[in-house]
Amino acid sequence: MTREPTEDRMTNGRQRLQRLLEELHSAANSRHRERVIADYVRSLGVPFFAYSLYSPPRAGGRTLHITNYPPSWADRYTEESFVEQDFVFHKSLRCTLPFQWPGASESGEPDALSTQQQAIVFEANAVGLRSGASFPLHGPGHAKASFSIASRDDSKTFAELFTRRKHELHLAALYLHDIVVEAQSDGTSVPEHPLTRRELDVLTWVARGKTYWEVSMILSISEHTVKEHLHHARKKLGATNTTHAVALALQRGVVMV
Repeated sequence: MTREPTEDRMTNGRQRLQRLLEELHSAANSRHRERVIADYVRSLGVPFFAYSLYSPPRAGGRTLHITNYPPSWADRYTEESFVEQDFVFHKSLRCTLPFQWPGASESGEPDALSTQQQAIVFEANAVGLRSGASFPLHGPGHAKASFSIASRDDSKTFAELFTRRKHELHLAALYLHDIVVEAQSDGTSVPEHPLTRRELDVLTWVARGKTYWEVSMILSISEHTVKEHLHHARKKLGATNTTHAVALALQRGVVMV
């Protein structure tokens, strides 16, 4: 298999993300967003995706699913309440970092699955969901969400693709999550705090894939100062981490890559 040079892959990834962001913003409803995301993941060689947003009863108890999983599987998953046993869902609730499935636990050992969970995995395999990865998404408030991709490939083949595309897919997941949450809101918004010129500079270079050290060399400031600017930018944007801050800045058009 021929691989793209790293610089070409980053450039192509930025272009795909920019196009994705524009199309998500113009999407009129969940069905339209489903087509946009399906086209995007297919451009990466992934046939299936699923986005799920959950809020606990004290926060309204809303549930939203956007997916192109095989209809027979999606219907059975709902009818049989597989979500109550699905280890991917429950792992997404307690994790903050992306993970591959079938995969390993935090200790490095294979995830220990109950008999019911093994049965769910077996049925998923039968409809072509042989391997995949999930991106846990948290907020606003008590809401939790996950963005998953799934493939017909075996775990080893999928792992190679996931390693190459993980960071791009993480940004795509954050884009989708923020746009869905905004569409689900009651129209109120939190006042935005303007970013300083230096905070914008730092975010821009981080969005372009530069390390903190590289940004410090480009801007002639210390690495500690780079981290301070990112800390303030995250607070102003209401971001949970730097990746989220970059996604929000790109989504709002305050930085360009």
